Amino acid sequence: IGFINSTQPLNSWARNSYPSVQLELMTKNKMPIAHFRYHHNAIQIRHYLLLFLSVFALLFVSAASDDADSSEHTCAWDDRHNCGGVYRDPNLKEMQVNLVGREPESFLAYVHPDISTFYNKTEEGSMKITETKFNGMMGKFVNMAAKPITILWKPYNPTQEPTYISQVEAFGAAGTATYPGHVFLVTPVGYHSTVLHEFHVKKDNSLYVYDPIGSLKEAEKTLSAPELERYKLQYDNLAFNKLYEQFTGRQWLGLYGRKEAPRYYMWPAESFGQVHTVVTKETHLQELPEDDRFEKMIPLNCDAPEARKALQEYKGPEENLTLNMTVLSVAPRGFEIKN
Repeated sequence: IGFINSTQPLNSWARNSYPSVQLELMTKNKMPIAHFRYHHNAIQIRHYLLLFLSVFALLFVSAASDDADSSEHTCAWDDRHNCGGVYRDPNLKEMQVNLVGREPESFLAYVHPDISTFYNKTEEGSMKITETKFNGMMGKFVNMAAKPITILWKPYNPTQEPTYISQVEAFGAAGTATYPGHVFLVTPVGYHSTVLHEFHVKKDNSLYVYDPIGSLKEAEKTLSAPELERYKLQYDNLAFNKLYEQFTGRQWLGLYGRKEAPRYYMWPAESFGQVHTVVTKETHLQELPEDDRFEKMIPLNCDAPEARKALQEYKGPEENLTLNMTVLSVAPRGFEIKN
């Protein structure tokens, strides 16, 4: 994830010299999952920062994937150190994916548990989610045309000029923070007075598609082989979204095709107040080492005994430090570590 605030051109994805915020999510092998760019003044950037973080959480949840073999040996959390398998979050559920022209696949998707479990209630459905007054949301715009387009925000005041949001390459996608009731215009690049289409943002819908071709059958007639391949990539992605939304209750805002299921270590957060205890030899420093020595004492390997010995004179007599991680938020996960 990168947040970039700059008044200079950033790269080929950010040619415009406006203050911008860039949000990019990639796999560990540098394959982009999603990329969003925002051009606003500094006040708007600060105003939307919280929403950007919410977008990241949504994208992170959407990025579950399909490589885990159903026969893979997995462990419960309490047995993870002894069972010799891979810990899998119990809320990752296996869904079957059957897309036209592709082999059937299995996909691990995160399914939100019933909210009553957050409060240690045993009866599912005994609690209802309360909606917040803040209704900011993600807006993703998919361009299914063979030519690039420009996305503009239409002001509420008809005397004001539309605001530039993004240029979307052919068969590409872009996104922004938005609210229900917002209207976005689709125009040819460089011809903002020619409106090709309008997107009217509605509650619970973050996905908006501009497709002048209209169908895969028509695309096969009119597009070149490279264009058809890119069209079908987005076509399959939208088809996958329907399956994903039906299975999870959420829209898919990534790009289908990741081959690795979520596997990086993350502490579970099953209910409010849940506590995880960690014991470490990295006890508190009673005073800071001198600046000119500090970097030399900390090698890349944090467990190196020479580093611990070198820092010992700055620490107290305790051999171990016990840290308690308390769950403050279940979804997205948030923990508090006091002292």
